[in-house]
Amino acid sequence: MIFIKGEHLHSVCSSSSTRLYIFFGFVLSFIRTTYGDCLSPPTYVNADRLLSDDFSVGSSMVYFCESGYVMAGNADNVLLICSSDELWIGPSIDCSKKISCSLPPFPAYGSFSVIDPMYSFQSSTKFECESGYLLDGSTISECSSNGQWTENKKPIDEPICKKSCKDEKNRYLNHECYELGSNTGNWEYAKLQCDSNRGRLATIKDSHRQSFVKDLLIGETFLTWIGGYELDRDWKYPSGV
Repeated sequence: MIFIKGEHLHSVCSSSSTRLYIFFGFVLSFIRTTYGDCLSPPTYVNADRLLSDDFSVGSSMVYFCESGYVMAGNADNVLLICSSDELWIGPSIDCSKKISCSLPPFPAYGSFSVIDPMYSFQSSTKFECESGYLLDGSTISECSSNGQWTENKKPIDEPICKKSCKDEKNRYLNHECYELGSNTGNWEYAKLQCDSNRGRLATIKDSHRQSFVKDLLIGETFLTWIGGYELDRDWKYPSGV
């Protein structure tokens, strides 16, 4: 449109209500409308959302994975928005992936079995010991939602396979088997013998353990050397007691 200098610009449009009148021959009409609400937000397997009753156009809904599952793409949460088409739109929501635990503790002289090789959430593992050893600690554990191995929802006691006390002369102290043996040789030889039998030479660390060993050696003391010469000194246990 071109205007000549000095001419007056007149209004070319007027409007009233929902009609727009244009002087050169057109009438534009429009309808006032209001948006409705979206339907209830969709549900997804292993996913949950923040509670909200606002389903109006422009409102948003936050989704997150249930405990023990992670969102595809490693996002913490996903936002869906109610569009003007009254549809919930946004990224896809996939909470099918489970959290995984690390490799279960492997007991010496023992093994573990697990059905799920991925060690994922809710998978369980069973610990066992070789013949001649007894399991001390957790027998069965489960991969929890925080990625830790647990037993009855508590952190597991690390499984340890300890030599069983088959002989009636052998006894347990603090879940350890003390096996009485006799042979000739020095301390180094005795230690080597214990190591070869998957044990260790007993160390008297406190008065309680000394009393236990003395009771174990009743009638056998002529075969056993458990101490040394005092040499006019005061003996102390490694514990300092």
